Amino acid sequence: MTTPSQTRAIPPAVTADELAERGYRTVEVPQPGGTTAYTYVPLTAEEFLHPEEGYHIPNSTFHDDIASDAKDMLVRRYAGDPTIGVFRDLIIV
Repeated sequence: MTTPSQTRAIPPAVTADELAERGYRTVEVPQPGGTTAYTYVPLTAEEFLHPEEGYHIPNSTFHDDIASDAKDMLVRRYAGDPTIGVFRDLIIV
């Protein structure tokens, strides 16, 4: 629940469509009087490719369906091979 001292806002130069397309992160903005406001900041290309905890990455339903189907097929194909693991949505560093 957001209280009056904790408002969330989209920066004026950014549209909601941009946030949905590019992804975003929430940033705390200290306010006079000790309150805190939050603003949504679009992810940079680097942040999108290497997301951290709390970043909101967009996925379309189509993308989710295809990725799930591919994972399910590979899991079934390699179910009898203990040397193979099938994963989805891993971040490799």
